[in-house]
Amino acid sequence: MKVRQGYILLEVIVCTFIMSMLIMVLYSIIISAINTKDNIEDKIELNQQAEEMEYHIKNIVENSINIINITTTDNEVIETLQENKTYNVLSIKLNFKSDDENINSKNKKDNQEISFKRDLKKIFINTLYDDNSNKAGGYE
Repeated sequence: MKVRQGYILLEVIVCTFIMSMLIMVLYSIIISAINTKDNIEDKIELNQQAEEMEYHIKNIVENSINIINITTTDNEVIETLQENKTYNVLSIKLNFKSDDENINSKNKKDNQEISFKRDLKKIFINTLYDDNSNKAGGYE
């Protein structure tokens, strides 16, 4: 009886097939884990941005003197709010006392506008000065 030394071709093919299957399974698990990590990071970042926007908007509304008007998604301008009624809002114009030192009168009232631009999918906060000056103000 002959003693075989080494592998036959069939053994090499079977071993290669098994190794390639293990590599494909591990690769798919790694890709799935990376995608899940990216999705979780995106959701966390979006949540942090929403909290930051909520803080700024809440601060502006709390420090305002009164609401000038509200523009709804139907482009209806509402100057008097009805109790227990909800609105789909595009923009809110508020009256507040300015803390800006560049303005001569410290009691000068300025308007602040919080607006949502649908086409850009962004929220803008603009400062609208009463004296019609060309000062740019606001952020997105």
